[in-house]
Amino acid sequence: MEGCGYRDLQTSFDAVGVKIIAVGSAEPATLQSWAEDEGYEYEMWTDDDRSIGIHYGATTASSFFYDRITVLLDAEGNQLLT
Repeated sequence: MEGCGYRDLQTSFDAVGVKIIAVGSAEPATLQSWAEDEGYEYEMWTDDDRSIGIHYGATTASSFFYDRITVLLDAEGNQLLT
């Protein structure tokens, strides 16, 4: 599921206490503009040093590309599903 799918299910995620956060390698202003254009109400984080992407397997330190992945975390930050 991509960003629009999460946007469309925002109410369901809110009901069970799941917070949606999108992470990308673009600059904050670019991510914010994209979020506004798409109607995303969740947070957008910039991963300019790729540390989040590396941790969850979306990229490597030497990779040019940043793959799209989905990671669900519980309230303590433990990974539930990818």
